[in-house]
Amino acid sequence: MNRSKLAKRFRELKRGNKFTIKEMFPDKWKDAQKQCFSRDNHQCQFIKDDGKKCKNKKNLQMHHIIRKADNISGSFDVDNVITLCGYHHYCIKDKEFMYVQIFKKIIEENKNGK
Repeated sequence: MNRSKLAKRFRELKRGNKFTIKEMFPDKWKDAQKQCFSRDNHQCQFIKDDGKKCKNKKNLQMHHIIRKADNISGSFDVDNVITLCGYHHYCIKDKEFMYVQIFKKIIEENKNGK
């Protein structure tokens, strides 16, 4: 995104218009999402009650392990995002803190090819 577009968006933010990180930095978002999905084999990484990963490969979303509101600089850090299907992304809403360590372990395993 060029400087003039970025400056325009910041001016709009000051006027009260809200943008998501995804809207403000679409190229960085797409790059992080591509790397995340690739690392996670384009499959939801949620561990179900039976101990197996969800096999869903549709409606995939990038979930921030440490919330963007708590870690704005980590918005595009591939080690802070994991692939979830829309259903499981919704299931963990408002309970994200319970999954931080589990998701970090899954990411390390995926990076190491396990």
